[in-house]
Amino acid sequence: MTNTLAFGAALAVGGTIAFFTGWEPSELVVAQQIASMRDDALKKADAEALLALSVPGSPAREADEKLARYIRDHNVNAQGITTVVTAVDRVHVGKEVLWRVESIQSGVSGPEAGEGKAVHSCALWQFDAATKQMYRTFPCESGKETPRPQ
Repeated sequence: MTNTLAFGAALAVGGTIAFFTGWEPSELVVAQQIASMRDDALKKADAEALLALSVPGSPAREADEKLARYIRDHNVNAQGITTVVTAVDRVHVGKEVLWRVESIQSGVSGPEAGEGKAVHSCALWQFDAATKQMYRTFPCESGKETPRPQ
């Protein structure tokens, strides 16, 4: 993985791939676009669109498959979901470059979702260098030193 990860990030948009080339969008812009695409997929209960954001066979894909099943099986209403990315920092772990992404998510309702309550979260995002898709995410705590992924 290289530091140019954000600059060549491939994002699935409406079945086409948009490549950011020729300009250098900030990690915050790219992270917000990824979060918005996830929100759209969840709002539409579109498992295919959700899974298109992660590498087949990866831990991120496995987690998204579980999420899609959970939403379907537990009657979670994600129609009002909104994720706002509030901060993105690069974190170097060995040779890997991860993104530390803080966000606020609101608008989800269901038996365990807190009926639309806003939730602040922090996650480390690891991308696949070849596909520029999400490979893995790790939880982290906002306002605290970022732990090393295991």
